[in-house]
Amino acid sequence: MYTCTSVTSVIWNPYLLKDINKLQKVQDRCLALCHEPIQLDSLEKRRNDSDMCETYNILNHKYKINPDSLFQRPTRELRGHQLKLHKVQVNTNVAKHFFSHRAVDSWNNQIVYLVHVLLLLFILLDILQNKFLSYF
Repeated sequence: MYTCTSVTSVIWNPYLLKDINKLQKVQDRCLALCHEPIQLDSLEKRRNDSDMCETYNILNHKYKINPDSLFQRPTRELRGHQLKLHKVQVNTNVAKHFFSHRAVDSWNNQIVYLVHVLLLLFILLDILQNKFLSYF
């Protein structure tokens, strides 16, 4: 259940309370079947974390996606971190809950320190991954 929801959360992220509760019940049933107690974050928290990782990857060109096709940069200087994004006004429910729209608020609310720590962690992971692959 964990891998399935964490991989697809960027694409399918339910916003209706009934759907969220159904998914949470499935996770709870799966956890009840385990012999040892397992502590997992809520599905909502894991989805938000996944959105933040994907936003970082898109903004830092980790995928072959132009970040400007999903996100808009502000046209003026804003308080906080330099990676803040502009949230476009939308009118439809589909657009309101689309990844690039729902991730903007969480991304912009990140503490400056946290954004820089994430940047350093991902740079270190890239370096370690490249060194590991160079041995083979």
